[in-house]
Amino acid sequence: MFELSTSIEVNAPRELAFAVLWDVQRYPEFLSDVVDATVEPGETANEIVAHYVVRAPRRLEYALRMLAFAPDRITWTLVSSDLQRQNMGSWEFLETPEGAVLALEIKMEFQVAVPEVIMKKLVEFNLPVMMRQVRARIEQTSPGFS
Repeated sequence: MFELSTSIEVNAPRELAFAVLWDVQRYPEFLSDVVDATVEPGETANEIVAHYVVRAPRRLEYALRMLAFAPDRITWTLVSSDLQRQNMGSWEFLETPEGAVLALEIKMEFQVAVPEVIMKKLVEFNLPVMMRQVRARIEQTSPGFS
C-alpha cells in the first residue's frame, strides 16, 4: 500500500477551489498527466463516477466514485482500473484569511509490484507538479482575490 498526504495554499476562496477540483471533465485542460476525463452521474446528487486516462509514467485507465461535501471535502474510492487494486482518498478545503489550504490524502495499491524508482518519481516529481498546476488553475480562475 502506498500512502501520501500533502497540502498547498491557494490565494482563492475554498468554494472556488472546491468547484475547480469537482469539475473533473476539465482536468485535461490544466493537469499535464491527465489525457482524458469523463464523468457520469452517480446514485445521488453529490456523487459522480469519473473515468480517467493518465500517463504517470505509463498509460493508466481507471474510474473513481467521487462524493462531494461542498465546500469542505471531496472523497473517492476505486470503481475499476487496469492496474490499481485500491485508490481512495480525499481533498479537504480549509478556509484561511489569505484564501484556502487544500489537503490531499491518497491510499493506493497496485495489482503488480511497482518499482521503487517509479514510486519515487511519482512522489518527488509528478505530485509536486500536479499540486502547482492545481494552484495555478484555481488562482487563474479567481483573479484579484485577496
